[in-house]
Amino acid sequence: MSENKGLDQTKLYLIITFVMGLIGTVMVFVADFVYGESQYLRMWIAPFDGSAGGYINALIGFLMLVSTIFSLMGLVKPDIITKKNVFVAIIIVFIEVILCILLIGYAAVALDAVYWDPDVGFYGGIVSGIISLILYYLLLREF
Repeated sequence: MSENKGLDQTKLYLIITFVMGLIGTVMVFVADFVYGESQYLRMWIAPFDGSAGGYINALIGFLMLVSTIFSLMGLVKPDIITKKNVFVAIIIVFIEVILCILLIGYAAVALDAVYWDPDVGFYGGIVSGIISLILYYLLLREF
């Protein structure tokens, strides 16, 4: 009976990380990461916009996609959920969250705007990353 409960928790964690990863990946790839405005110019960082920030934003999206695929594979084939694989997923999501934080700092310096604010891509990346990080940690504790 207790094994069945643990399996249900594992599936619940994987379902939530899959949904959060899917939403976050779409938000990072589709929306702008940060938007800035000065007196004469509007600027933004978006995936594949040709700037260094755009390529870092695309890297964040790909890392989120890898984490989402891991969650989906764990739901389809539960035997791949090992302590080592979950630890690798934690590291991938941790790198993604750190890159989100570094990119927002880069944007604050590089945009040199009077007014700037994080956009949907930032919030999608950071929120889904932190939630996935917490759930992967809880999944790791089950081993």
